Amino acid sequence: MSEAQRTKILVVDDELGIRELMSEILADEGYAVATAENAEAAWRARVEEQPAMILLDIWMPDLDGVTLLRRWSDAGLLDIPVVVMSGHATIDTAVEAMKLGAVEVLEKPIAMTRLLRAVENALARRAGTGANPFIQQTDFGSTPAMRKLKGELLGAASEGFPALFLGAADGGGQFFAQYLCPPKLWPVFINSGAQLEEGVRPILRRAGGGLVVIRMVNWFSPAHQSGLLGLVREAARDGIRVAGVSAEPLTAMAERGECSEALAAAFSRRVIQVPALGEYQDDIPKIVALIVRRLSADTDLAGRRLTTQAVNILCNRSYENDFAELLAIVRGALLVAADGRADAAAVRTMAERIGGGGGGVGAEAFSLPLREARELFEREYFRRLIRSARGNMQRAAQTAGLER
Repeated sequence: MSEAQRTKILVVDDELGIRELMSEILADEGYAVATAENAEAAWRARVEEQPAMILLDIWMPDLDGVTLLRRWSDAGLLDIPVVVMSGHATIDTAVEAMKLGAVEVLEKPIAMTRLLRAVENALARRAGTGANPFIQQTDFGSTPAMRKLKGELLGAASEGFPALFLGAADGGGQFFAQYLCPPKLWPVFINSGAQLEEGVRPILRRAGGGLVVIRMVNWFSPAHQSGLLGLVREAARDGIRVAGVSAEPLTAMAERGECSEALAAAFSRRVIQVPALGEYQDDIPKIVALIVRRLSADTDLAGRRLTTQAVNILCNRSYENDFAELLAIVRGALLVAADGRADAAAVRTMAERIGGGGGGVGAEAFSLPLREARELFEREYFRRLIRSARGNMQRAAQTAGLER
C-alpha cells in the first residue's frame, strides 16, 4: 500500500459536482477520500474520519468556512492542515483564513495540477509537524485554552516563517515557544539588543539548526530592530526557526511608528495568542509537570519533583504575575527541595517570598535593610508599571520619567 493510500482527505463543499470531481481526482492518486456537504457534516467527519488534511470551501449555506475554521481552532481541532477553496474570496477573507490556521487558499476553478500540488504541500507540512515530539506527544492539558494553544503550536511547527507569541509580559509565551524547537536541540534566547551587537551569525551558529526565541520583541529599541530583522532573514536562509514574544501586536506598534513595518510584517503570518493563566487554571497539574520536566532537562534539578500536596497548593492559588509567578515558585521550590522532593512547605515558603499570596511588597520589606527594601520596591514598581503599559517599554519609561 502506497503512502497516499494510507492518507485520508476530507473534502468539504456544498456543490455535489465539485465533491465528486475532487473525490475522483484524489482517488486516482491513491488517496482515501471522505466528503461533507456542509459545516455540520464537516465537523462530524473531522472527528469520526480522522482525516490527514481538509479541503474546505469558504462559502457554504449553513456556516461559512472561516467561521468553521475559528470553531475548530477554539476546540483544538486544527492540528491537521486545512486548504481553503473559494470562487470569490476577498483578500481580507484569505488573510483571515490564514490567520486562523489555513495553510493555503485556492481560487476556483482549481486546475488539477494546482490541487494536487496544494495537497502534497499540505501533507508535507503535516509530516514535519508529526516529527516534533515536543508538541505531538506532549500533554498540555484539556481546557479549551490549552487545546487551542496546542493546535496553534502544531500549525506553527509545520511552517518556515517566524511565529509571534502574543500575551502579557509575565505570561508563558517564551516557555511555550520552546516547543517549536526540533528534537534534541535547545533554543537560543535573545534577551536584549546588546546580544545583537556581536552580529547574527554567532547566534545562529549556537542555535545549530534549532530555534531562536526573542524575548519581548516590543521592548527592543528601533536601533536594534534592524538587527532583529537581519536575524529573521538569515535564520530563514539557514532553515532555523524564529519565535518572538510580544506583549502587543507589532502591527499596532508599526502604526504608531514604534516598530519597523518590515519587522511587523515578518511576524504577522503566524500569531499565537498566549492565554492568561486563569484561562487554564484546571490544567495547572499538567503545566507544572511540563515546567518540572523542562527545568530538569535544562539545569541541575534532574530527578527533583513536587509532591501531590505541593501541586494542590499551586492549583488553588491566585497568581497576580501570571505564568511567571508560577514558574518562579516551582523553580524555587525545586531548588530547596529536600531529598529531591519539594513538599507543601517548600511551595508555601516560595509563594510567600515571590508573590506574598498575590504579589507586591509585603511586610517582609520592613525587616530588610533600607537599600534592599528600596530594591524590592523598585522591582515591584517597574513590574507593575510594565504590566499596566502592556509591555510597552516606551510608555512605561515615559510614565516613570526615565530614559527608555
